[in-house]
Amino acid sequence: MTHDLDDAIRASLRRNAEAAPTIVDLDGVRDRASAIRRRRLLDTTLAVAATVVVALGVGVLVRGISSNQTLPPPVNPPTATAWPAALPWIAYTNFDANAQPSGATRIQLRINGTDRTVRTPPGSGPVTVLGWYGPDHRTLVWGEGQPPFTTQLLSTVTVSADGSTLSPVAPLRLRGQALTPGRAFVGADGALRLWMPDTLGSAASPASVITINDSLDGASTPWRVGPGGAVFATATAIGRVTGDSQLYVSRSPSDTVGTRVPVCGSLRAVSVSPDAGVLAVGCSNAHAELIDLATLKRTRIPDIPEVTDPGFLLGLWWSPDGRLHATTNPGTATALTTDAWTLSGGAWAPSTTPGVVTRFFTTGAPTVRLERLPTDGVAADNSGRLIVETDPPVDLGPAGSSVAVRPTG
Repeated sequence: MTHDLDDAIRASLRRNAEAAPTIVDLDGVRDRASAIRRRRLLDTTLAVAATVVVALGVGVLVRGISSNQTLPPPVNPPTATAWPAALPWIAYTNFDANAQPSGATRIQLRINGTDRTVRTPPGSGPVTVLGWYGPDHRTLVWGEGQPPFTTQLLSTVTVSADGSTLSPVAPLRLRGQALTPGRAFVGADGALRLWMPDTLGSAASPASVITINDSLDGASTPWRVGPGGAVFATATAIGRVTGDSQLYVSRSPSDTVGTRVPVCGSLRAVSVSPDAGVLAVGCSNAHAELIDLATLKRTRIPDIPEVTDPGFLLGLWWSPDGRLHATTNPGTATALTTDAWTLSGGAWAPSTTPGVVTRFFTTGAPTVRLERLPTDGVAADNSGRLIVETDPPVDLGPAGSSVAVRPTG
């Protein structure tokens, strides 16, 4: 639930608003206004120059086709950048504050040392990059939120084997059939799953859950589940939560009701272990639990530091070695502050890398971390900066909390 991380960070920003200064430095305001005017003049000049260059270099525009909307074409040829060509293919989201009327989330690709924007979806709904699928893992799949943001439309773009060209953006179809809008999940096993409520936009609607195969040409028999919000899905278990934070877990396609599992309080974060056997649960009261998905046995673990009011739990995540991590905002410092913790030896130990929000792990590819440091001055519309943990590290710049690295193994 990566876009929930963006919501949590924005909520944390609002929670710190009361600490904002009440005295306005008018001289400072005028100085900043002048700086903004100078920067916008420079941006405009550069934009005009870039437009001329693109107009000279691009002779044909490719039209993206969708069943219910016209999508903009991918940007070809890509803009050359200084990113090392040895990096794996990376797709991620970031926020374009200059998009009209109120900004937009862009979907970016960085492939073979070049950078391109695949799409800038209209509106303000959440956008989630899901992963690379299809033959040779060259097709990127993402979801675009639709009001009231409990459903997504899935879209794709396929990159040529040498990474030089893109297909037109198109909706994801299975055997020629359009998918019912729903909410997409990527499980611990890397499988793409789609939660499709019978009544779109209703948290009280029963739903069907399908697993889309890796080649994107078919899906499993749907699991039927009861009403509630989608929480997680694996090959052997599906979780949903009702409005009063009651967790229900189904462990077979015939179990449409599921087993109610008491939890530690109002849910703030959940995460499935890499082997898909354990669900980690974090609550607003700082309590945390592990739930064995085979037996539904609960194990209380130490409370998560900094979560009790005014602090906030931003997320839980697992590393491939089976260790559980938590990210928090203390609530009493700057809203950009995040602290990471690792559960080790029966206690939460602080991370040695400052500002880590989460890490993304892909088979055969470097780890990517999302970090948020006050010194970066990261805008509130972005979740932080994406750092590829190579030697030396590669900074991909301000980004959202959604990223997909192409598997190379």
